[in-house]
Amino acid sequence: MGEILIPINSDIKNSSFVPLSITLNYISVISSHYIFQDLNLDDPRFSFTIKPEPLVINFEHNFDNSGIESAVRKTLNNVLINSISVQLKDNNDAIYTLRVEALDYEQKFNTYTKTYMHLLDEVSISLVDNLNGYILFTNVIERIKGVSYIDYDEALDALKKNMKKEAYKLSNDMKNKI
Repeated sequence: MGEILIPINSDIKNSSFVPLSITLNYISVISSHYIFQDLNLDDPRFSFTIKPEPLVINFEHNFDNSGIESAVRKTLNNVLINSISVQLKDNNDAIYTLRVEALDYEQKFNTYTKTYMHLLDEVSISLVDNLNGYILFTNVIERIKGVSYIDYDEALDALKKNMKKEAYKLSNDMKNKI
């Protein structure tokens, strides 16, 4: 079983029924495989079901901390998949890449105010078209922080909440560019 991913023009996506003809030259790829050596496949016909799937976008980051990386990815993914049907994955074959880079990351405890903090400074979020290498847009967020009086996990939850607000802005920019 295999999967063929083809980006479909938005005019086609918005139609209810569209005749679509796809030619797949499988002979050069799998003809040497032992299963196909004894079969007569001169002009095979197959039936396919085409269903809408979220657009897969490669996710790149520069975070050394896996907890922060996971929090940022999950937060962005939840907003994007629900608002514009985009899914972030580690996929170098994706048409687009969402690049999230922070100039600095700190996890600290302020002894004076007795607060736990996660701070991301100068966060740059860029959407890159992998087909031609162009950067479609870049959003720069001065600072995203999460603060809690309880512990670092609560501070991380606060950071995710603040990141979610930025993710909605990002989804609108992506909707206009893709």
